Amino acid sequence: KQKKNEDAINEIMEDLDTNVDKQLSFEEFIMLVARLTVASHEEMHNTAPPGKGHRHGPGYGKGGSGSCSGQGSPDQGSHDQGSHGHGHGHSHGGHGHSHGGHGHSH
Repeated sequence: KQKKNEDAINEIMEDLDTNVDKQLSFEEFIMLVARLTVASHEEMHNTAPPGKGHRHGPGYGKGGSGSCSGQGSPDQGSHDQGSHGHGHGHSHGGHGHSHGGHGHSH
């Protein structure tokens, strides 16, 4: 199994090394990050619970669900309890960037 994993990794690295210099440049590395982001995002949509709107299920590996439910403590007073936003990474023309980030209000 480990040999298959090493072969798969070598194949991926060769695919990413677009200028064939046996090293990954920053731009080539960003392509890896962008591909992983897109693949993970698609997997979260595949495992999302049914419903309307933009929803996420668990991504690759171990993790929680994509629902955003806040848990406020009683001493928060009149603050908005658990309002919480997600950013999403996108790839455009070979360069990855993200919109949003994490916004929290208490």
